[in-house]
Amino acid sequence: MLTTHYDVSPLWKYVHGVLSPLKWLWWRIVETMFRVQFGLKGDLLPESRIEIDVFGGGQILNYNFRDMLKSSAVNAIKGSISSFDEHGVTLEDGTRLDADIVVYGTGFGKSYEYLDRLLQNRLNIDRDGLFLYRNILPTGLPNIAFVGGEVSTFNNILTQVCYMTATALDV
Repeated sequence: MLTTHYDVSPLWKYVHGVLSPLKWLWWRIVETMFRVQFGLKGDLLPESRIEIDVFGGGQILNYNFRDMLKSSAVNAIKGSISSFDEHGVTLEDGTRLDADIVVYGTGFGKSYEYLDRLLQNRLNIDRDGLFLYRNILPTGLPNIAFVGGEVSTFNNILTQVCYMTATALDV
């Protein structure tokens, strides 16, 4: 149900092409299901389609946030902070909000800086990440594996890097 992989045979390209309307319908149903389950509307709706962004993360662990929105225990506001003062913040649109705590949801960028520089060079890191055998093993590099680090879905928690001893590989 995902986009066609770049190295499929002509037959599978054809199958994906024929089934494109079904795939499109499937993902619109999934988006609708999430909108209803989580009460998403207005500026809380994602800007990109789910099948495009499905591997970008987005952990859905439980319904606590949705329930807190419904009970007015919290209020979700999408905006940019223009200024802070001792009692809260002012948004760029002029809205004034009293706040005890401000949580920054700024996203993240993938980094391999935790690895030794020589190892980084041997990994041949591309702009979009690593190409790994079965999404785990870098080719040509023994004793290292990436479990969940280069592939993500909306239902797993990332990332582990495993260093294996040579004896473990020999078994």
